[in-house]
Amino acid sequence: MRNPAIAAETDIAAQAVVDCLDQLKEPQRRCILMAYYYGHTHNELSTMMRVPLGVIKAWIRRGMGKLRECHG
Repeated sequence: MRNPAIAAETDIAAQAVVDCLDQLKEPQRRCILMAYYYGHTHNELSTMMRVPLGVIKAWIRRGMGKLRECHG
């Protein structure tokens, strides 16, 4: 059984991450989710999205920076 206080804190933290992700541009959000949630490499993302590797890396780097700023 889940501790209600811990569950509430977890739900609030998860919603904060979702809110921050929603503030990203779609390609950044997609790359971050595919890399960190689904485990795809930057090279795989480059191939799948048909975007140069440097662009993928920049999207992820900038997106993660925005997430850090948002989540604090």
